[in-house]
Amino acid sequence: MYIRMTQNCDRVVVVKSVSIAVVAFDADQKPLKGVRKSSTEQIASFDLFETITHPEISAEQAAEFEFWRAKQISRIHKAFIEAAASGKLGGTPVLKTRSDFGDQSAKVGEFSGIIKPVIEVQTGLIKSAMSGQKSDLAFPKGPIDGVDAQSIISSILEISSRILRHQHRTGLKGDDLYSLDDLLNIRAAWCALGACMEDDVAGQGKIEGPRDGRTAAKEGRAMFKDLRKSITG
Repeated sequence: MYIRMTQNCDRVVVVKSVSIAVVAFDADQKPLKGVRKSSTEQIASFDLFETITHPEISAEQAAEFEFWRAKQISRIHKAFIEAAASGKLGGTPVLKTRSDFGDQSAKVGEFSGIIKPVIEVQTGLIKSAMSGQKSDLAFPKGPIDGVDAQSIISSILEISSRILRHQHRTGLKGDDLYSLDDLLNIRAAWCALGACMEDDVAGQGKIEGPRDGRTAAKEGRAMFKDLRKSITG
């Protein structure tokens, strides 16, 4: 019994090898006895966050499978952040289907390390073709410790991509996608992030409306449309 990801790395499936008796004949068309064929059978399928539990999966195996899944999710998140840092936004993770494809350290059935297709923007810019944006405006430089400007931007864009991919994958909308309570919690967390951008941290006051020839909300809406287009086609 083993676990693998689906083609778009949005679910995991647990499968086992089975041996099936088959009808076979010799050269004289006489039936052969005991001929069997090996095949695989799917035991269960899980999304990337639900608990792995099934009558045929032991608690020990479930723990191993969840650890393996968490490692794949971590690799996918890291790949999205690295792609965004190099100016590539959106896209879908791709399954590794053969040993010579993608990351050589990954095994067949794992995340290949490849994300496609993507929207490419000029490296170091939030959006090179943004209306009203200065053409030479680069990301502020800072220590690469996860809280520099580019890391924060990449993380926020990845969260947006995850929501859009989930909506596109499930086809859910409105209250079926998130409950009111969920939306209020997400909104509260988003407001907490917004508070970080005010005087007590950023020292620039509220970053809203036209500032220095730019309107962040307008730029964000354009970025959102590009992200959604890259996921939904």
